[in-house]
Amino acid sequence: MDAPGPRAVRQELKDIIAWLGLIVRSVDSSLVDEWENAGAVLDAAPPDAVGVEAVVRDRRGLTVLVRNALFSRVRMAAHRDAAGLGEADGDWGFGERAWMQALDEYYEAHEEILLDADARSKAYLMFDEADEEELHVWHVRQIFHDEAGDNDFVIVADVDLDATQEGDGVVFANYRVGFADELLDEMVDRYGDLPRGAMNLIDIALLRARAAASGVSDISQKGRTLCFTLSGFDFNAIGALCAKQEYQKRLFLSPKADKPTLTYNLAAKENALHAAQTIIRDYTAVRGGDAFGHGES
Repeated sequence: MDAPGPRAVRQELKDIIAWLGLIVRSVDSSLVDEWENAGAVLDAAPPDAVGVEAVVRDRRGLTVLVRNALFSRVRMAAHRDAAGLGEADGDWGFGERAWMQALDEYYEAHEEILLDADARSKAYLMFDEADEEELHVWHVRQIFHDEAGDNDFVIVADVDLDATQEGDGVVFANYRVGFADELLDEMVDRYGDLPRGAMNLIDIALLRARAAASGVSDISQKGRTLCFTLSGFDFNAIGALCAKQEYQKRLFLSPKADKPTLTYNLAAKENALHAAQTIIRDYTAVRGGDAFGHGES
């Protein structure tokens, strides 16, 4: 097995040090202060402006803490450890029985939960910090990496930033587990109109699930250009999509990409998320599938 390069090792070391700093700070902040004063903490955050108290004191450390906590749930779910999951999440209303039901639903639709490098990557974990200042929460979404690439099963939660930083572990609220489209209906019924940040996370998760089911393995944005990486080359579908009047002179098959990639030039003030949703919907249609990529019988 290849050894990680120096940059990867240094990044991992930064994450570990940041995580340790957050844990130690929650027990004895004076120790971390000593490290910072001695210059022993890598990439210590600059001091806050005078008179301004930051909501998040150690962003890197808190991010690592949340990421590890959520992936530990993914790992237990892959081993069908409902008891361990219930113990971890009982305090926010998702105990063993709820996890047993969620896992039964998952394994009726999928054969396994993958724990590879992709499953732990940023593509499967989303942070929305829009309500950090006002509500002192992060909205997070952990996507389960299934063998079919549907990416339609998620953990959705809010991170209580104050309680998490004061304690010794991540404190969640509004914690839900299930299929993304079903969770959206449930959350709207339960809470009414959701915060913009939460809605964006839901929309992005649904978009990724629909894109994967339609043969689009990745969506990214570079400036005012959207890039859609295709898992295979479907000449007829690509031609039909690019020929649509609304995409002429704006949607192209990139000749330079390593994998088949469509690029779309956003118009001035055009919403990137809405544009991506429309393109995935239209690409699914020209391939002969429904919103979740199921072909016609």
